[in-house]
Amino acid sequence: MHFSAEAGTRYVWVVHLTGPRRVEVHARNQFLHVAYPGTELTAPGVLANPVLVEALYDPTAAHEAALRNLLQRRGYRDLNAVLEKGREEGREEGKLALVLLQLRRALGQIPEDMRYRLGHLGRDDLDRLASDLLDFNAIDDLAAWLARTPSR
Repeated sequence: MHFSAEAGTRYVWVVHLTGPRRVEVHARNQFLHVAYPGTELTAPGVLANPVLVEALYDPTAAHEAALRNLLQRRGYRDLNAVLEKGREEGREEGKLALVLLQLRRALGQIPEDMRYRLGHLGRDDLDRLASDLLDFNAIDDLAAWLARTPSR
């Protein structure tokens, strides 16, 4: 196979769908290589991630490869990392909801600007507030606490 240097062609993958499934890998200045299912194809400088041979003809494998690439582009190693981040965010939202409930029970209605600030507290500050609110007697105690807590 001839590569056009002017066109910048570095790799050509020829997928064979009849007979044994395989991919002929043609790379500039290299001998022909044949890859079979289960083999990862790489294209340094072109593709960031390897591609399984079967992803070139099997829709399920292609979808998995596309999802893996999208997740990695967003900074996740895999789908489990996305799920764990969701669980972590859910725990934080649940903690915030509980603290807000405790504040309303102890102090009455919480002004919108304070609820906004509370919604932007970090995990450590929220943990500290969950303990400190037990000593609050009035909304002014919450205001003073927020004044001592730097905004994120």
